[in-house]
Amino acid sequence: MDRKPGSRGPRSPRGFKEAEEKYRHLLEDIEDINDGYLLIQEGEAVFANRRCAEIFGYQLEEIVGQPYGRFVVREVVKIAMEAQGRVRASGQVLPERYETMVLNKGGIEVPVEVSIKRIEYEGRPAFSAIVRDISERKRAEEALRQSEHKYRTAIDTARDGFLILDLDYSIVDSNRTNTMALGYTSSEELIGRSALEFVTSDTRGKTREGLEQALSKGYIANLEVVALSRDGREIPLEVNISLLTGEEGQPAGFVLVIRDIRRRKQAQEEILRRSRELSALNAVAATESQTLDLDELLNDALEKVLEVVDMEAGIIFLVEGEELVVRTHKGLSPEFVRGGERLGMGEGLSGRIAQYGEPISVENI
Repeated sequence: MDRKPGSRGPRSPRGFKEAEEKYRHLLEDIEDINDGYLLIQEGEAVFANRRCAEIFGYQLEEIVGQPYGRFVVREVVKIAMEAQGRVRASGQVLPERYETMVLNKGGIEVPVEVSIKRIEYEGRPAFSAIVRDISERKRAEEALRQSEHKYRTAIDTARDGFLILDLDYSIVDSNRTNTMALGYTSSEELIGRSALEFVTSDTRGKTREGLEQALSKGYIANLEVVALSRDGREIPLEVNISLLTGEEGQPAGFVLVIRDIRRRKQAQEEILRRSRELSALNAVAATESQTLDLDELLNDALEKVLEVVDMEAGIIFLVEGEELVVRTHKGLSPEFVRGGERLGMGEGLSGRIAQYGEPISVENI
């Protein structure tokens, strides 16, 4: 039996056939598209194309004549009804495109993008809706989100620092290693500030030059600069800079891979110190083999040691009983030497060195 006009029951097969014939001019335009098409009037689906039926998981005759809420997740219907109420109360216009979830025949939620327009059909208000299945997009977005999470985790736990700059050298992002090394707790404290702000004034020009070379060449490696931490500490760094490009190959910014080389510098300084010590010993040994005169030997030894360690002044004491006696010196004023010609054990720097047998290093005498 056909449905009576104005009734809300499902259409009979005959009624569906009549509707299909009635809307055949619509079918000719929309059956070839890959999106679903749904015509809704008075809350009821009065027409749907075959793609819409595929998305919902129903046969066409199972959709036409049914309340459209049957095909939408209940929670979404509730939210939509509340939103429509707010829109009507404020006089605003309903959005023409939004994302929602439909419930297919198997009870599975399908993410869709709906473009909806208010129209007039047969003299009465109606809505036409384009329904696009965005399952693949959502899966791709989730895969991208997971990938970004893995990437972020890998970057933040990396031993080296990572810094992303825009073309004006402003910080766009900083990984945890770099942020913590500079004495900050969050990258938000760095973002937007110039990277040049975080290097010492004497290496700022070198840093700028490195970025300019990376812009022209695409990459620069092993640039040594000195960073300035939040508390004023100087940190020697080795930086590799790569140019970031946009989709069309245009310059977009820079990626900096930053390595703290304090331990390397300390090791190099230790090697240099040991090398100087050995050179001094070799110089003294070479001097001993050239003369047997003690004064001449000490003068030559002091000369060689000062040359090797790149110092301008020095003094040699000899131990006489419980005293230290100046035997030779270079680069010291007579007044300085007279004030310490004889020192007791433990007296002054030289006396303490003789007493304990350990070197003492001081900045200024």
